[in-house]
Formats: sequence, C-alpha cells, structure tokens
Amino acid sequence: MGYREATTEEQSRFEEICRAVQSLEGELEFDRKHKRVIRRQSLEGGRNIGGLGEKTMHLSFKYFLEENPDFHEVAVGKHYADIMRDGHITEIQTRSFCSFRKKLAAVSENHTVTVVHPIIQSKRLFWTDPDSGEIVGGRKSPKHGDIYTAFRELVYIRELLQRENLGFIFPVVECDEYKILCGWDSERKKGSVRYSLIPTKLIGFYEYDTAFAFATLLPRCDDEYLTVKKVASLIGKPPRATSPFVNVLMYLDILQKSGKEGNAIKYIYGENY
Repeated sequence: MGYREATTEEQSRFEEICRAVQSLEGELEFDRKHKRVIRRQSLEGGRNIGGLGEKTMHLSFKYFLEENPDFHEVAVGKHYADIMRDGHITEIQTRSFCSFRKKLAAVSENHTVTVVHPIIQSKRLFWTDPDSGEIVGGRKSPKHGDIYTAFRELVYIRELLQRENLGFIFPVVECDEYKILCGWDSERKKGSVRYSLIPTKLIGFYEYDTAFAFATLLPRCDDEYLTVKKVASLIGKPPRATSPFVNVLMYLDILQKSGKEGNAIKYIYGENY
C-alpha cells in the first residue's frame, strides 16, 4: 500500500497497449461552428457501451488492467462497469469526478470497487492546424501532477470515501497532449480545444485498499494544531492546492476541526490518523 514504481514488464506492456489503441483512431473531424472535435466512431466499435466518449487514456488502462474484453462494460443495475471480474468492479475515471459520483455510489453499494485515476506527472504539448492538418510543438508543459493533485477530484466523492469496499489506484504517467489551433489570440492557442491525451510512459502506482490509507500522505507534526497553511508546508504544496486534501482528510476523520485562530480553521489529528 502506497507508492511503487512500475516494473519494466509493466512499462513495456503498457506502451504496447497504448500504441495499439492509438492505431484504432480514425480521421480527425473538427466542428468549427461549435469548436468541438467529432469523434468518428467508438474506439472499440460495437462493443464499446461508453461510445464516443471513450478516449485513448481510458481505453489504454482498460486493456492494461484487463486484457479480456469479455469482462469490459458489464451491466450492473442501470450502469455499466468498465471492468467486472469475479464480482469485483474496476472503474477508470480519467476526468472530473463530479459526473462520476452518482455511478460510483450505485455500483459500490453491493460490490467491491477499485477506482483508477491516472496522475499526469508531465506532458508534452502539440498543436494541430485544422486547415492543413500540420502538427507542431512538442514543448514540455510547466504543469506537473502528483498524488496531491488527485484530491481536487476526490473532494467530489468525499461522502463515499468511508466505504471500506472502495479502493484506489493512481497510476503515474507521462503524456502527449494534442490540441486544435482554434483559439482567439494571434497564435490561436488561447481557447484551443484538446482532442487527444495519449499516455506515453507508465512510471508507477499509488495504491490504497481504502481511503483511510490516505493518512499516510500527511506527515506527522508535533505542533498543537494544524492549519491549511501548516499542512501545505508539510506536503510542499501551495495552500490553495492543499485545501481539497485537508477537506477529504476531514471527512475521513483523519483530521478534525478544533476551533479557529483568526480566520484560519484549526485542525487536530483525528481517530483515523
């Protein structure tokens, strides 16, 4: 439980799957009027219940975690599990958890569920001209993700996190991001549209049997109490980026509120730390 590096075998297999999935993508179509990409067809054809929304990142991890498509998109009540084998559900969520909350609440009611949410440690940016189809770029993005950035999404499902049948895997990856040059500035980059996020390297995994294990991400401090600012200094993140982390830990009783000091809320370690 915690972080482990991906093995050489896992890295090679993941890269092979990513190449295979990427080869299934058809020609790019761009709706200029509505500034959106029209995905030609489902990457998995008729088998893909998820339809046009299933993108390269999602599909790559689906086949990495379960090679047999017979266990993909299994009906669970009114929903379809990304993967279900021997009664265990694996849900791969590559984007916002806001719209995922209702489905997760339903499928985890009577099943053990592992939520998989990739963390993009670094990425290269590429730009596609919608007129010529030319692809330029390749510079590294200044944004870097880590395990704490995942809490920006986990905060949306905080009410579900106390379910002990809910586990988490956060794969750490490097990616290439492709955008359409359709923005409003002179370079057409501001307001551009992303059409593909392709994982290129698997680095490692953060694995947790339950959300209560997130306590290991909070270093021990001998201070009488903590604030968001103090937690931020402990984990090496800005206070604004630390607030979702503190919020989730509070719901798990890893931290407890203990009054205020000025405008700052005071926290102490809870029963589950």
